[in-house]
Amino acid sequence: MAAATIKPMANIQAEEASRGPSPQPTLFSVPLTATNGNGHRVLRSATVGYITPEFKGKTEQIKAVKEIIRHAGFIPQSKIDEQVECFYEKLGIDDVYFHIETPTVIASHVTSLYAAKVAASARED
Repeated sequence: MAAATIKPMANIQAEEASRGPSPQPTLFSVPLTATNGNGHRVLRSATVGYITPEFKGKTEQIKAVKEIIRHAGFIPQSKIDEQVECFYEKLGIDDVYFHIETPTVIASHVTSLYAAKVAASARED
């Protein structure tokens, strides 16, 4: 049986002590060139000057979405109008979304949002 190499404790501690922190900085900051004096850049909003195109078929689409939700039965009848109105009017969603998406997809999103609200209210934290 070969004798195992045994390192004296002093050598192990010396090896561990030689392991210092990395010479690479963990927090690295580069001064920004376009600053407002406090080191933070002032970003121009990508939506400056953007005008939302009006979606003409919105009223008919809302009716179709409500009917799909009613038929699915996941949202109580008394809550459908409130949830759909909230989705269309209070979330700030651009009309382009409503123009691009089908009523089925929008109904699914409204239902998912309602389910998330129910789940959030059921949590104790």
